[in-house]
Amino acid sequence: MLKLRRTVSLVLLGGLCALASMAQQPLTSDEVAYLVDSGLTFNRESERSVIFSETITVEDATWLRLYFSEADLSGAPENGQAAAVRITSLADGAVQTLDAKSMEQWQRSSAYFNGDAVRVELIADPGAAPSRIRIHELDAGRLDPATADRSICGALDDRVLSADPRVARIMPVGCTTWLINDAQSCFLTAGHCNNGNLSVVQFNVPLSNSNGSVNHPGPEDQYPADPSSVQFANGGVGNDYAYYGTFPNSQTEMTPFEVQGQTFVLGTPPLVPGGETIRITGYGSVDGTQGTPQTWNQVQHTHNGPIVGASMSSLQYAVDTTGGDSGSPVINHLTDEAIGIHTHAGCSAGGGANNGTSLNLAALQNVLAAPMGVCIDGPPLLRVTLDNVLPTLMPPAGMDISIIATDRDADPVSLASATLFYDDGSGEQSVPMLQPALRGLPDGMYVGTLPALTCGQDVTFRVEAEDQGGTVVHHPFSADNTLSNTYRRPVAFGTDETFRDDFETDQGWTVGDDPALGAGTWERGIPAGYGLRGDPPWDADTSGSAYLTFNSGGNTDVDAGATRLTSPTLDATGSDPHIHYWRWWDDAGTSDDVFTVEVSDDNGASWTTLETVGPTVTGEWVYRSFRISDFVTLTDQFKIRFTASDLGDVSLIEAGVDGVSLSNGPSGLLCDLIFADGFELGDTSSWSN
Repeated sequence: MLKLRRTVSLVLLGGLCALASMAQQPLTSDEVAYLVDSGLTFNRESERSVIFSETITVEDATWLRLYFSEADLSGAPENGQAAAVRITSLADGAVQTLDAKSMEQWQRSSAYFNGDAVRVELIADPGAAPSRIRIHELDAGRLDPATADRSICGALDDRVLSADPRVARIMPVGCTTWLINDAQSCFLTAGHCNNGNLSVVQFNVPLSNSNGSVNHPGPEDQYPADPSSVQFANGGVGNDYAYYGTFPNSQTEMTPFEVQGQTFVLGTPPLVPGGETIRITGYGSVDGTQGTPQTWNQVQHTHNGPIVGASMSSLQYAVDTTGGDSGSPVINHLTDEAIGIHTHAGCSAGGGANNGTSLNLAALQNVLAAPMGVCIDGPPLLRVTLDNVLPTLMPPAGMDISIIATDRDADPVSLASATLFYDDGSGEQSVPMLQPALRGLPDGMYVGTLPALTCGQDVTFRVEAEDQGGTVVHHPFSADNTLSNTYRRPVAFGTDETFRDDFETDQGWTVGDDPALGAGTWERGIPAGYGLRGDPPWDADTSGSAYLTFNSGGNTDVDAGATRLTSPTLDATGSDPHIHYWRWWDDAGTSDDVFTVEVSDDNGASWTTLETVGPTVTGEWVYRSFRISDFVTLTDQFKIRFTASDLGDVSLIEAGVDGVSLSNGPSGLLCDLIFADGFELGDTSSWSN
């Protein structure tokens, strides 16, 4: 058995995650850069074996969750050989095993593991193709004394522990969700819980520790949400809901309903209060101030009370809740039917009422009638993903572009057709994409070849695929998930760049926010929102990461102010320096908000506008290039900054930046190859032999 170990480095990325507003109770954690690379390795033994093992430890962490930048577990499907990742908590022995399918459903992340250490193993069958895993980041739980964010209706917290199998906890946002009796037994919760942290649904949650720090159930009780299924509104009291589904469990291969066995029947809410008794069951917090043990923090509680107000859109009730109860079912105590979604606090020791969205709300009924993603009752949906990482520069000789076609469960799909469209400045052309005949390549793979391309130009390309049932999809999709965008790459042998940043590492950018900024600060990372609200579904240069506004929140929205992203100091004293970058701006509002790009020649003491984008723009990655001397003096004190602002009344602002570079020419591209002996390969039209 071959066992390999690789160097591991640990770097603290950021401080404690801030508490969310309203009745959420998000986990407190550190984002930690933790780099693990198994290398490309394979099993030389005659039986299924561990081919790589690494123990990850973060001192004083209360729990860990891992994020993979690469997980090549394809194996050799025609012979049944495969690879998998096995993660084991050293605290309680909980185990999660992820194969290629479940790894994608978990969006290259793991379940939550109790304790400060896990063992990560790469396992492979004999004869399986070489495999590789790379971990780039993890979340490490930190102790944060419980703050109940109380909405207790009176002097005492009268909630009691409960164990309703239909009700679950959402992590890391810290909300409540519940199974419903639709065709696929999907979930409802509060819309404000879908801030990008609607990631993992947990059932059968154990008691917390005596200091209030939460514990997690085993991976067999944790389910990854399907981003393509989410439909939601976050419009305040009476218009706050989310409808979505999860993938099956990676350990049991069963859905939440198959394991839990029960769902809520959706009942009819009253239009006027009639003395009905309702029940709220959720995962609210406790702070220990009323004698409630800290072990009850963010575990399941319940309390009964009367409805005191009702309308077509909202419900009001005198029932105890706290932070973490957002999304809980509002249950008719007599019929046990769910009639609403708990969303907003309002109670206090002096009285008042808590608030929820009524199931009478027409918009909520409309989305329940039009499920998406895994919530659809019917044939699997077609999905297309790019299989190869695109180079920064496309080779003039052309290259193969490969895609993987799967259904919504990540199973391979046989296509009726797949076409690669490309344009290098001479008009859009098309080539068919075919299944390769080579053995050992994944099912569902299709390959198309970009022919010789015009050096010094940009090439754009996109893919259109159709399955046997007539479903047509585009890749890359646009912000509305239906129309086709394009990838864009320069064509060249190389560049004369003096600076390039694809944001995979920290090269010294700084972020500055207005004091009044409510949300949306610039953050570096892999896009988390998956294009659900006009935010980037992926980065521009396919390296993985980009700078995005409020990426850890998943929706990239900027609220009530401006956030500024500023480069490190650069040397722009070359012969003819140009600045290049990709930008994303989506403004679905009606205000005059804009995205501003500025440059400085005095290390940021003064700024000159390079371009202003907006106000109303549909989001897409746009490549821009400017001659620096047209705007500022050429100095070695050059900086560029990007400002995303939400200063109007009604705006949904989504912004991104990627692939910033500084070159010594207009394009920064080289169309000649110069060899070590001085021989230059360029125009070959006059060659003879």
